[in-house]
Amino acid sequence: MIIRFKKKYKKMNWETSNNLLSVVNTDKKEKSVILKMSNEEYTILAISSYLIYKFFEVISIKQLIQFVNEREITTNVYIIIILMYVIFNITSIGLIFLIHKSSSTKNTMMDKTKIYVNAYLNRAIELGVIDEKMLKNAIDELNPEKDMIIRKFL
Repeated sequence: MIIRFKKKYKKMNWETSNNLLSVVNTDKKEKSVILKMSNEEYTILAISSYLIYKFFEVISIKQLIQFVNEREITTNVYIIIILMYVIFNITSIGLIFLIHKSSSTKNTMMDKTKIYVNAYLNRAIELGVIDEKMLKNAIDELNPEKDMIIRKFL
């Protein structure tokens, strides 16, 4: 994948690409549980919200059972409400999984390291920060599998 920057933004985005690459490199070697948990904050919030929902769901199901026993609602209505709860639970668990997947730095940024390194080198070339010899050294060090495409302006 080749990332190209528009000419009108020629002097922009250098700090952004530098910061993204720094975050990737920091997390790449980090094994700290605390750092991993900080990347999981949205997952923790989603699970907490789900548990609060489950608490109130249990209370409402107890109320529904009481209404069925007192013949205030029919069994068919009770079954429909329970099916709605099941559907909502399955959806909630799926959404927690998606939140976890999108909020985890390891799953999002580490999978995209090649894209960020590619963009970083392309931007360095575009700004004239590195020359051809430095570029070849960088490609050899950062791309041992030879699977990145680096655009050459030189």
